[in-house]
Amino acid sequence: MIQLLALLGIVVGYFIGSMTKDELRVGRKWFLLTKNILFWILIAAVTFPLNRFTILVIIGLGIGLFVLLHFQKSYWFEIFTYALMIIPTFTMDISTNILIVTSLLFLYGIPLGTLLHDTKRS
Repeated sequence: MIQLLALLGIVVGYFIGSMTKDELRVGRKWFLLTKNILFWILIAAVTFPLNRFTILVIIGLGIGLFVLLHFQKSYWFEIFTYALMIIPTFTMDISTNILIVTSLLFLYGIPLGTLLHDTKRS
């Protein structure tokens, strides 16, 4: 259930984007920076309790996904990537890590939703 609450971050971000149209033009670079930083913190939080080989695989996938996100400027690809990030929370067995990852996922959704609103509007 907490995993579904984490997905509300994109809704909150979309709402913020609809309320702050003028400010978003000026702060777009900061939303992008925040989104990218939270992406890497989220990857680190997911890989923390895993063994070394799994960490390397997830970091490799994270780098590939990061590169794709920068070159693929699709509205639906961003939403798919955000939804894909919820999968590790279903496989975690430590409740503390689930809370950390879902909180980071919620925070990642806020700048993402704001930027998606700006992308859809333009």
